[in-house]
Amino acid sequence: MARQDGRVALVLGASAGLGRAVAEKLALEGARVAMGSRTMERVREAARAIEGKGGTVLPLQADVSRGEDIQKAVEAAVGQWGRLDILFFNSGGPRPGNFFDLSEEDWRQGEDLTLMGFVRSVRAAYPHLKKAATPEVPAHIGVIVSSSVKEGIDHLTLSNVYRPAIAALVKELARTLGPEHILVNAFAPGRFATQRVEELDKETARRRGISVEEARQVSVSRIPLGRYGDPSELARVAAFFLSPDNTYVTGQTIFVDGGLVRAL
Repeated sequence: MARQDGRVALVLGASAGLGRAVAEKLALEGARVAMGSRTMERVREAARAIEGKGGTVLPLQADVSRGEDIQKAVEAAVGQWGRLDILFFNSGGPRPGNFFDLSEEDWRQGEDLTLMGFVRSVRAAYPHLKKAATPEVPAHIGVIVSSSVKEGIDHLTLSNVYRPAIAALVKELARTLGPEHILVNAFAPGRFATQRVEELDKETARRRGISVEEARQVSVSRIPLGRYGDPSELARVAAFFLSPDNTYVTGQTIFVDGGLVRAL
């Protein structure tokens, strides 16, 4: 497919999991993709794999909890290819724990990693997205949130607070940036086969005194489709909403969860 031909994307949190899947999908649809990650070795490895499939990518070191790293990543993408059409923000999840398990430093780190990481990314990318956007071919911003924006998840207090805040900001940005032809949407995954979910399953097993496989089966039993998602399944959805084919959907949180969330 060549849906993204001529477009430039910056995907943050791109070395593994959902971020990597989105970067790969955009690249294989023809976009030139700058891939940011906290660990340069890991993002280089991911970039080599995508290049091996024919994608054009640029690996970058970028810790999304650091504003200066985000700014440098945006400048590197624009410096390499002269424009920016897509910003996609992904981050590792904040520390698990219930309210009284968390220190003030945990709250600060969780905010920097999630909410403020997204805020800083939009601020840095905005001038370039505005320049690239037209009424016929808008620029796009996407961000990974969580099913916790509708239903809180046990033992994930920080995610339960900061992910809904990002979804609220997506609504605000859609109103603010819509007149400038920049569309903004969030993507809310359920349980996907990623390192983050594997770690959460291990933590659940530890707390409940059961095996990791038992913890996983409890989670799977709550999903109507009866399995964890593959990251490529979310990437296919995101790629459409980040493409020139999407000219009118903005301010939305799109659930990709196998039917997990029951709240309206």
